[in-house]
Amino acid sequence: VSGILMADPRIVDDPQAIPEVTYDELRELSYSGAQVLHEDSIFPV
Repeated sequence: VSGILMADPRIVDDPQAIPEVTYDELRELSYSGAQVLHEDSIFPV
């Protein structure tokens, strides 16, 4: 995966990529229902 986009490319033409994202932000995205990742996949080992 080259990155996380700001919008669904199936809906928005040419969405921009998010340049940086933290684990906390990824956790919030997954809890909010973002389907780009599974919430269990972001917890550090």
